[in-house]
Amino acid sequence: MFLLRWRRWLVRFIVVLCLKISVCLVVSPARLIDIPGASDTIIQSFGGMQDLPTPLAKFVWCITLFRRLNAINKGELQPHCLLVAKDGKGVVGVAEIGLLPVPPGHKAKVLNTKNSPINAMWRGVSIFDKDAFRNDVPTLANVAVSPRARRLGIGKSMVARAIEIVNDDREYWHRPPYLYARVTDPKVLPFWQQCGFNILTDVPSGAADIRGAVGTWLAISLSSAER
Repeated sequence: MFLLRWRRWLVRFIVVLCLKISVCLVVSPARLIDIPGASDTIIQSFGGMQDLPTPLAKFVWCITLFRRLNAINKGELQPHCLLVAKDGKGVVGVAEIGLLPVPPGHKAKVLNTKNSPINAMWRGVSIFDKDAFRNDVPTLANVAVSPRARRLGIGKSMVARAIEIVNDDREYWHRPPYLYARVTDPKVLPFWQQCGFNILTDVPSGAADIRGAVGTWLAISLSSAER
């Protein structure tokens, strides 16, 4: 009898906790005030920077996100969106939508990106590598959730919000038929598939894009997501 009551109370506690988080959770474009929390979330999810202590790595990420957000606001990095998920305690999730090179061997409607320092930093390429700024597609990247808030649907909420943002302003995003993502850890593939993304079967296994990036590429049809 005691065990049965304990299990019931545990279920109730989990349900109340999930409802509380879902009510408090807000997913929206980042503001300058969100940068420290976003930097923390990224470091907690992806690790620090090689040979840098955590406080210095956080400082570097703060500068990086500040420059990126400033470029978005000035129109120097477009189309682009830095998203944050916040609960009652602060930032618990981060995601970005931006233009990145088309998956290798994949035929798609592509765009060209302005060759600039901020675009080079976003892509992780040299500004002198002109080939790395051509044939782009809208891509959802850097999806990170704080360890204290995982397995509560926050990642899915951010993906859903990202799709909504692209669908709500199709002109700004140049009316793309698909939103793409690249995965380097096979363990997270089920997460993306649960969000409606499908693996691109026309991308050769082990192939690298124009930046040299490899992984598993996925895409979701924005027309079907809109329905």
